Amino acid sequence: MAATTTISKSSALARNVTPPQAPRDSSLPKELQVSTEIVNELLLICGVIGSTTTNSNPSNAGAHKNSNSNTKQASEQVVPVSDCLLWLQDLQRVLRRDSDLYRPIALLCHDWNISSHKLLPLLRRCSAYDSSVTLTILKMMVILTKPLSNTAVNAARRSVGIKSKGEWVPEDVRRAQGVLRENAVKQSEAIGAIQREIVTASLSKTDESKKEK
Repeated sequence: MAATTTISKSSALARNVTPPQAPRDSSLPKELQVSTEIVNELLLICGVIGSTTTNSNPSNAGAHKNSNSNTKQASEQVVPVSDCLLWLQDLQRVLRRDSDLYRPIALLCHDWNISSHKLLPLLRRCSAYDSSVTLTILKMMVILTKPLSNTAVNAARRSVGIKSKGEWVPEDVRRAQGVLRENAVKQSEAIGAIQREIVTASLSKTDESKKEK
């Protein structure tokens, strides 16, 4: 299913997807930028892939309530649309187009909390009865958490200084090295954050299973 239309920023916000809050930095190298077409495609996919509803009879009803906000959060569920699998496959294709070195699309997905607000809630809801949706989401989680490339690892470790081996480093070279180092660090932080989200979701699912027993 090709994503050929766009949705408004307010509509995206209503679906827990955070659109860009500022124009993209055109000073960045092209490899580190996400095209407008892909941005619009991501907004569309995440806006229609599933809706957030509030469960009027949450599983922890009758349990001790620490706060109103916690109770509301615990009762929220993401309900997949009828063609959810097709939209997920669209999203998977977008992620596969990402650069292995710089991963600008994966970083954008992390900035928009797509894994925590869409993918993991859908996985939690569909894992018991829809193996195709489950497998597709797991494949995307693998893409989003795969190890850094050797180039990115070296960029993250490289110190950016005004001299190298006793010689002055041109300012434009230092700036380029700094941009690549920042990108590599962001990749590492995003991978770690998504891995923690997976662990948290898994532990939450385990706790729920124990309560049901």
